[in-house]
Amino acid sequence: MRAMMNKKAVFPAIGLLLIIGGFPLGAEEKTDGLPEAVRIELLRLEETYHVLDHTAAKVWPGWTNYRNFPFRFSFENGLRVLVGHPSPPEGYALAPDIKVDGKPVHVDARRVEPLRLEQPLHAGGGISSLGRVDGKPVTLIDISLSRARPREDAGGRRFQAETTILTYIHELFHCFQEEHLRVPYPNFRYNPDTLFASYSEVEGAALEKAYEAGGPEEAKQHLKDFLLARKIKRRTMPEFDARCESGEEVREGTAVYAEVRSLEALGAGFKPQLTAARDPYYRGFTDLGALLRIYWARLDKRKALTYSYLKGYEYGCYQALLLERLFPGWQKPFSEKAGLLDEELGAQVGPGAEDERLAPRRFEKVYGFSRIRARHAKAVRERDTAYQAISSRQGRSYIVSFKPIRQFASALVDPRKKKYDVGLMDIFPGGVGTVKTDEIEIRFAKVPAEINQLYYFKVVDSGWKARKAPYQIRYEADEGGDIYSGVTLTTPLFELKAPRIRITEEAARVKIWILSRVS
Repeated sequence: MRAMMNKKAVFPAIGLLLIIGGFPLGAEEKTDGLPEAVRIELLRLEETYHVLDHTAAKVWPGWTNYRNFPFRFSFENGLRVLVGHPSPPEGYALAPDIKVDGKPVHVDARRVEPLRLEQPLHAGGGISSLGRVDGKPVTLIDISLSRARPREDAGGRRFQAETTILTYIHELFHCFQEEHLRVPYPNFRYNPDTLFASYSEVEGAALEKAYEAGGPEEAKQHLKDFLLARKIKRRTMPEFDARCESGEEVREGTAVYAEVRSLEALGAGFKPQLTAARDPYYRGFTDLGALLRIYWARLDKRKALTYSYLKGYEYGCYQALLLERLFPGWQKPFSEKAGLLDEELGAQVGPGAEDERLAPRRFEKVYGFSRIRARHAKAVRERDTAYQAISSRQGRSYIVSFKPIRQFASALVDPRKKKYDVGLMDIFPGGVGTVKTDEIEIRFAKVPAEINQLYYFKVVDSGWKARKAPYQIRYEADEGGDIYSGVTLTTPLFELKAPRIRITEEAARVKIWILSRVS
């Protein structure tokens, strides 16, 4: 089955002395001496509270609870830092010399690897819970930090600390939603067809034109277009799916709205506390126009995507911005009735029978609907063909999981590779090529590949029955339990080099877990 070579003694596990970004840290007692990259991240959180002191009341009436929720930061090297937790779980030690906005900081260094932490770091995360106080779970904001790309996606701008602060505002607004904007629908999942994609683009274009309109009546006409395009798009959608889509716009769209409204509110009298001397990536929100243009660029890009159903971030944000512009004071009654943004717009500017009769002609004249539909029809045919081709492949599956190290697989693939989105699966008809991060490298042959559920590469060997073994492996240490370190794994479809992995086998499936980034 396996060719085992170069077998050596198992490497000793990292014990009392842990290396955090090149700094020694005793796991049990010493929690000062945190790397500069970590200290900078904590300064950004502190500046977030300062920003919200200036903006929160202008974002949403009654938003005052933004200091009430702990943060947990998980860094790529395994370091975890808790801020403001009322009862830290076992394994977290107090950092006595550090506070964030007066809040205590606790550190868990038990799983740290010798990977140096350096800014800039990209922040992403969501709402979670950790521990209990008085019998109730403690809600916290769970943030993962990873090395930022050289340039941001939207607008091609270099990394700015302001984008991290806006991310923290976004997540804090989610916590506010829990008490004031409950959405009784789960996350939206949908595979667009030609009708959905075409009218979805008209929706986005109508929101753009409404936002750019020279006056309220012109804006309202484009909002009628938005509502009519949505009505047509949803004729073939199950009612539950339609409401999930609208719910996503409330859940994520109003959180993005909180980012944009914070930027707008910072234009008057804001004085940053954090300085560029302490965080070289922070400019004190001096270029508000450029930051606001990023959101506009995202809307413009997102509206034209065929395969993406996740447009609620942008569409919800701009619906809320237009409600604010045209109907000031809308938030309080909206919160009280737990409504949906498109329903609120419908109540305010609802199109009539004549608007609906004229809609097809107007969609063609104003938005170029036939051109939009032809482009999406072609893209849908290509996606469906690719999906049929990859789903019909039979043979031995190889799955490589990056989930143990919390690395999104798609971030490792050259963005120029042709791909198709189907739900939470990315299809690469021509393969993904070579992917690499830290000491991990996988050289895939030019065979169709998938990325599933964010973390998993999958390829299928259709000629597997003619092969004697599913793979060959060389390693420096066998740790038992199918765990190996210092690995080179060779299969018919790829070669993998990694510091530490786990392998499990079934009759027609081999699964490899990446357990470490560095040796």
